[in-house]
Amino acid sequence: MKNKILYLLCLLSFQAIAQPPGSGTKWTPEGDAYLESKRGAIVKFDLKSQTSNTIISADKFIPSGQASGLKITNFSFSQDQKQILVFTNSKKVWRFKTRGDYWALNLENNKLHQLGKSLPAASLMFAKFSPDGSKVAYVSQRNIFVEDLTSGKIKQLTKTNGNPGIINGTFDWAY
Repeated sequence: MKNKILYLLCLLSFQAIAQPPGSGTKWTPEGDAYLESKRGAIVKFDLKSQTSNTIISADKFIPSGQASGLKITNFSFSQDQKQILVFTNSKKVWRFKTRGDYWALNLENNKLHQLGKSLPAASLMFAKFSPDGSKVAYVSQRNIFVEDLTSGKIKQLTKTNGNPGIINGTFDWAY
């Protein structure tokens, strides 16, 4: 269990350093095309043929009971490409939009699920799928959480209850 927690902590920290927040364009695993968010949909642009096609339509990103879809700031796929994680309602923390809401869309059954629903709006940071795609880890209110996508159960991994003096899951200024 400790190794899994350390792995998640490393992934969250690496994501914070390696990827500019709000980067809404992704290379495909094959490297011959890229994906981007356009008008609420995920579109694939093929470099060889210079053509684009919608791979996830905007209507898949409309939460139940809502009239309009999510405004996608960023997105990432699970390793098996069966789910997509969407970053929306983003807010700036210092220079970058790193805080917001995350939604997971299961591409097999088209279920859209808001993560951290019991936490304050626009408080989640650096969400990432577990390697098997069954969970998502994220930071909120200076603490690290993991959420099971099947049950919706949220578990707080850090037990110190982050505060201005103790910040878990992200970096702060070093003096």
